[in-house]
Amino acid sequence: MTFDNAEELYKIQRFYPKAQLVLRILTDDSKSLCQLGLKFGAPRDRSNPFGFGGCIRARRVFDQAKQHFGFDFKFLAIGGGFPTANAKDEIAFEKVATLLGPQIDELFGPEVRVIAEPGRYYVGSAFTFATTGHLEMDL
Repeated sequence: MTFDNAEELYKIQRFYPKAQLVLRILTDDSKSLCQLGLKFGAPRDRSNPFGFGGCIRARRVFDQAKQHFGFDFKFLAIGGGFPTANAKDEIAFEKVATLLGPQIDELFGPEVRVIAEPGRYYVGSAFTFATTGHLEMDL
């Protein structure tokens, strides 16, 4: 079950205290072509945002949930936003993995299952340019 604000967490605690939870956290995707953060996730002022290098903040969220609500999270979804293979101004995917992997291992250990959504990395190099036609004219 997913939640993205404190009100939802209180309801879950009241009505289904044994629920297995997934916390959605809104990250900064202001440089993305498609800003899904505008729709999904908790606002930055209501959560501790997780991004590359933000493992410590995520660990704090896990610790606070256990301390204040008795929830023991065993699942971390770090989301997407991985750099594309053909991007010149972004950090390489391999570099992200090299930096992120050891942090996750150290802070969460083997008891926390971690997933990611690297779709942008896989499909980003599928095309270099795309456009939409807005006018049709017979010549």
